[in-house]
Amino acid sequence: MKTSLITKELLTDNNLLLITCERLAMLHAAGTPNDLMTQIGTGFLKNIFYPGLIASPNAVISAVVDDNESIVAFAAVALNMKRCLRDIVSFQPLRSIWYGFSRVLSNNKLWRPFIESMLLRAPEQSKRTAEILMITTAHSYRGRRFGIKLLSTIDDCLKGHSIRTCIARVREDNNYATRMYESNGYCEVDSITFNGCRWRWLSHKVA
Repeated sequence: MKTSLITKELLTDNNLLLITCERLAMLHAAGTPNDLMTQIGTGFLKNIFYPGLIASPNAVISAVVDDNESIVAFAAVALNMKRCLRDIVSFQPLRSIWYGFSRVLSNNKLWRPFIESMLLRAPEQSKRTAEILMITTAHSYRGRRFGIKLLSTIDDCLKGHSIRTCIARVREDNNYATRMYESNGYCEVDSITFNGCRWRWLSHKVA
């Protein structure tokens, strides 16, 4: 197994980009089936969210790949959340707005989490604060401490971007994720209720 950073420069082949985004979307949906973006649809993740994220200079993705070069775990981080979201939308603006809003409008169950997500705010942080958007591992590879390995790789990458703090949002009942973050030096700084669940904001000083 090896860990590598996924960048736009490495994915000059459109077919490779499509395969990569499809794999990221599949892992995202399997790891967080109740996530708002998963509920909007894997098509949104595969065709809009992850292509925009990879293209964004304000985000980084670190992945663990197996011997067949297939992604089995990954972490996605926004170096600057507002700019990152802007980059994702502006990458395919019309498609992003149409796909996202049409899915929400056609499904009444998505209204509440969608509105809550628009109002959701992270704790006050400095401009040099990154936010973990997703970290997940394929079910068949869990228990191999890939999450801890990814957090270490992300830390090294953040240092190169002059990031001082990294934050993450974790469900209160997700004991495994909480232990993983805490073992890497993350501490609780706030808590919120979102999408019907209690969440903890964890913060970590990048050495």
